[in-house]
Amino acid sequence: MVLDADSAFGLVFLAEFPDKTMFAMPIFATRLLRRSAVWTGVTAAYSVHVVLAVTLGGLLARLPEEPLRYVVVTLFVMAGGYLV
Repeated sequence: MVLDADSAFGLVFLAEFPDKTMFAMPIFATRLLRRSAVWTGVTAAYSVHVVLAVTLGGLLARLPEEPLRYVVVTLFVMAGGYLV
């Protein structure tokens, strides 16, 4: 199944929003006087993050599959070795 950019953006935004943002936004909002500015800033920053992720994902999808597979496997093994 292939998603268009708008569907991917919405899906990633909804899936990732409750991450650390869910905990950071109320903390900042209670400490600062301009709560709406905190919410607007967090939403804007996260929207940029999601747009960047969708754009880079779309670019990666255009690369040849076989070489990309070897790069991903290599990075996965290197990260596993680093964590051990």
